[in-house]
This record gives sequence, C-alpha cells and structure tokens, in this order.
Amino acid sequence: PNPNNGLFNVRLTCNGDEDTFMQIVDMQGKVLTDKKLGRIDGELVEEVNLNLAAGVYFVKVIRDGNLSVKRVVVQ
Repeated sequence: PNPNNGLFNVRLTCNGDEDTFMQIVDMQGKVLTDKKLGRIDGELVEEVNLNLAAGVYFVKVIRDGNLSVKRVVVQ
C-alpha cells in the first residue's frame, strides 16, 4: 500500500539472466539500503521493513543497466 507505515512488498518479475539490485533512497538522494537480489528467474516478492521517519522515499531497482524508480510514502 502507498502510503504505508514503512512495511511493504516489492514484486519483481525477471528472466534470470542478469543480477538485480534494489536501493531505498531518501529525498536528498542518500542511499538508505542497498541490496543485491541476485538473478531472479520468475517472480520475487521482497518484503521491505523501513524503520524511518514519515516522508517520501524512492525504491530503485537496477537490472541490466536499466533503472526503475517507484515513490513510496511512509506515514
């Protein structure tokens, strides 16, 4: 859900040929978490539990040189 209380899932579907990375970034661009998810073949649901102040954050998924960014609001 968005907004949320800091607990949410990131759902990815990939074909497994490249490593996938996920970052959580604040509004100032500071990387709060940086995680290598590895090669995903099929679907992955990654639970994210942020113990952060209320605000706007960004989930960045990097795979095969491509960047996908989603905005997350923590209440």
